[in-house]
This record gives sequence, structure tokens and C-alpha cells, in this order.
Amino acid sequence: MRMVNSYFLTDVHGEECHYGDLNLASKSAMAVGFNQVRVEN
Repeated sequence: MRMVNSYFLTDVHGEECHYGDLNLASKSAMAVGFNQVRVEN
């Protein structure tokens, strides 16, 4: 069984966006004005 990573971004309204790719999640965060992206296990 292969474990699939999932990454979440939460906007100012508490809505979550789900990403399967860390690079895409980071780029999306930076595009909307995040200065830092933190990854938690």
C-alpha cells in the first residue's frame, strides 16, 4: 500500500484547498501573498 501525501492551504475564510504536490501548494501560496510556507507532518 502506498501512502499519498496531501497538502492543505487555508484561506482567510477558513476554506481549505487540497494539493497532492508540495511544489504546487507552495507556488499557489506564494502567488496569493504568503511570505512563508510551513510544512507539518
